[in-house]
Amino acid sequence: MTEPNGIVAFVVAFLTEPTFSIPLLLAAWALVAWVAWRPSGGNAIPPKFRPTHEEPSGEMVSAMYHAVLDRSYSRVLGVAAEELDRATVRVYGRSAFHLPWRWYPFNGAPPAAVPRIRRTARQLLHEHARALEREGRFFIRWRFWVRPEEDERRFYARVDAALGRTRALVNELEPSA
Repeated sequence: MTEPNGIVAFVVAFLTEPTFSIPLLLAAWALVAWVAWRPSGGNAIPPKFRPTHEEPSGEMVSAMYHAVLDRSYSRVLGVAAEELDRATVRVYGRSAFHLPWRWYPFNGAPPAAVPRIRRTARQLLHEHARALEREGRFFIRWRFWVRPEEDERRFYARVDAALGRTRALVNELEPSA
């Protein structure tokens, strides 16, 4: 009779021991909660299963089309950042990501587009990082109080705004034909 009570006492003592078992139980509970409410990140369509079944050519429009089709917005934002960078280098001789905070040319005043270029470049980098997070294998929505559909809608709105600003700046910086 003393043997079962000894096992029960051992299990109770083990489960209530504060330095090892309580953190172990909390970790097990977190794992069960994560499995039950698994985040659904990384839901891009693999290239093998694309509806078009063709590889993108080297052309920018084709690459962006396939990136949007794969829901790989990090590639779309990367191409947009490259275009902004090329246009800025053509006009100002510096990268969009390395424009100085203080502009000291001979006249002393920065061109009007420079603060907007810096702001847009920062926004592109920020949204690129968020897109990489979303495309990762394990995407954890830290803002759990926002519904997933609303969170995705807000993300797409921010990406659309960043791409719209980039397009406007590139059109402004490009020489008119």
